Amino acid sequence: MKTMVLAEKPSVGREIARVLGCFRREHGYSEGSRYVVTWALGHLVELAQPAEYNPAYKRWSLASLPMLPSEMKLQVIPQTKEQFALVSSLMQRDDVNELVIATDAGREGELVARWIMEKAAWSGPVKRLWISSQTDSAITEGFENLRDGEAYVNLFRAAESRAEADWIVGMNVTRALTCKHDTSLSAGRVQTPTLAILVDREDEVDAFSGKYYWTLRADFDGIRGGWRDGEGSARIPEEEQAQSIDQEITGKQGRVVSLERNEKIDTPPLAYDLTELQRDGNVRLEFSAKKTLDVLQVLYERHKIVTYPRTDSRYISSDIVATLPARIMALMGTPYAEASKEVLKLNKPLDSRFVNDRKVTDHHAIIPTEQRVNMEKLSKDERSLYDLIVKRFLEVLSPDCIYDSVKLTIEAAGHRFEAKSIEMKQIGWKQLAGADDLDDEDNSSGLSGIKEGDLLLVRNTEIKRELTRAPSRYTEATLLSAMEHAGRFIDDSSLKRSIAGSGIGTSATRADIIEKLLGKYYIEREGRYLKPTAKGRELVKMVPGELRSPELTARWEKRLAAISDGSESFRAFSEDIRRRTVELVDEIKTSKISFQPDYKDAKSCPACGGQMIEVTGKEGKKAVACQSLSCGYEEVDGKVTRQGRPKPQGRKDFGEDGSKADTATFADLIKASQERKQRKRKK
Repeated sequence: MKTMVLAEKPSVGREIARVLGCFRREHGYSEGSRYVVTWALGHLVELAQPAEYNPAYKRWSLASLPMLPSEMKLQVIPQTKEQFALVSSLMQRDDVNELVIATDAGREGELVARWIMEKAAWSGPVKRLWISSQTDSAITEGFENLRDGEAYVNLFRAAESRAEADWIVGMNVTRALTCKHDTSLSAGRVQTPTLAILVDREDEVDAFSGKYYWTLRADFDGIRGGWRDGEGSARIPEEEQAQSIDQEITGKQGRVVSLERNEKIDTPPLAYDLTELQRDGNVRLEFSAKKTLDVLQVLYERHKIVTYPRTDSRYISSDIVATLPARIMALMGTPYAEASKEVLKLNKPLDSRFVNDRKVTDHHAIIPTEQRVNMEKLSKDERSLYDLIVKRFLEVLSPDCIYDSVKLTIEAAGHRFEAKSIEMKQIGWKQLAGADDLDDEDNSSGLSGIKEGDLLLVRNTEIKRELTRAPSRYTEATLLSAMEHAGRFIDDSSLKRSIAGSGIGTSATRADIIEKLLGKYYIEREGRYLKPTAKGRELVKMVPGELRSPELTARWEKRLAAISDGSESFRAFSEDIRRRTVELVDEIKTSKISFQPDYKDAKSCPACGGQMIEVTGKEGKKAVACQSLSCGYEEVDGKVTRQGRPKPQGRKDFGEDGSKADTATFADLIKASQERKQRKRKK
């Protein structure tokens, strides 16, 4: 008898097959004497479309909402039905008596496998391969220590609950908004609060009114000091005041009235989880969050030189400690060899900032594997990202950075000036990071030799005019942080504490959410910044307040985690979602708010004559898209990517998919809506 192994992707499946000795390759699977290894192509099975529950749901209309199936159905994804048929047939073979789930070791990977098993009616025993790297040794060890599949049922229930909640809320709210306002609109438990964060910041930017202020710096015998008021502020509100101070101190002597020296210890940063790596990838490499994840996946799957990417932990478990020397030795023969030797020689004691079993759930932090690295085989992007991971790994294992922070206070003509300096004692981990992130003002040579009571002559001065800064728009890095720490947007202190650590979405889904908002033209890029479009800002006005709040989605994630660990029933969660969906749909139906985005200098659609929105979308490409749901015309970088449809005549109901609605779907509704808007403008 044989054991069937189900991987998530062909590349991973083939590697597992090679390690297990399955050398007979067939179309869609590999086979050996003990194992049959096959794979999904991502998801092969998904939740059924609304029409599978009721033919009336083929048409979009407010009257048919809410749609609340008592039991959710599964359907095979049409594009991958051949692979599903193959996997299903392998499960039915008489010589296969056991199944090993080898999909990604996480919530989504569990869902991929279990839905396939359910749709294919697998009823045999189940084991689980749970590994954090794709090296040969990790795969071999994983199969020697397979876990009981029953231990992961709750993880599957959490994943399924998430998928069902997305379907129920997303399908109903999206249809309700679309039918109500005659245009393609969508909402979801993660994308809408994320969009709201961007819209709120844009409102702050619009409301900001800048003010000028002045600063004054003086050179005291080579020591640069900045003017400070009684409260420590460097801002001088009037230019005349700055000039007056300048005149009062020019050519005068300043007296050192205090000198403070404090030892500072900067501990190494925590290891990378996915979100932190995506932030650094955006700031240091100008990668989008999605690009960081895509490159990281290649380093994990193809090159096998980093551990599991989709982790939300920044720690390792105690069982990994024994493998650290081998991971460091794997870096010999690379540009990190010398730093690696120093780390091995140091043999730093490890503490709970790195080794912490309680803070490792499904997977530990992203660190290098024991696989020897051939840097020449890595692309430029792969090398850049790998460089971040290796340096952070070595930083974590390096000593603290220790330095003296020196603060000098000088009085001249009754005015106070402050000078600062850094005196390094032990550079430690910052040898790798670069010590330039230590802020030592202008006194790089330090303040050694200076003592209280010394007199210093004002050699020259500099007045600068500054402007208060508007709140910064979000970059992908800062937006990822905002999503991860969504509790800071909640006023209720007890609730803020209760959702600490949950945030909006998960480390594995946040990049996809940003890409989805770009793809739907709710946000656009402006250089390295993200800003909401007129459509996105208007959508946030239309969506029920509860869906805009980080509070709701954070509560959901917390409950999903509880389902995963068995402390909450998935049925109770499902019932709550259905009950609240009824209220959300009713709120949209009865809303008096109209959808009127301010498209500045809007172009007319060449297909239907409707309004076009112009944005900078994915990868910085310029796009224009028609906002008429029944049209869908789109150009990207001047090339037509979707053909539009001329204005239809006829029926007033919606097709199965807003972007693929019948040509006769929206004509009357759109025309009536435009006429109403024209009448309002005239009034």
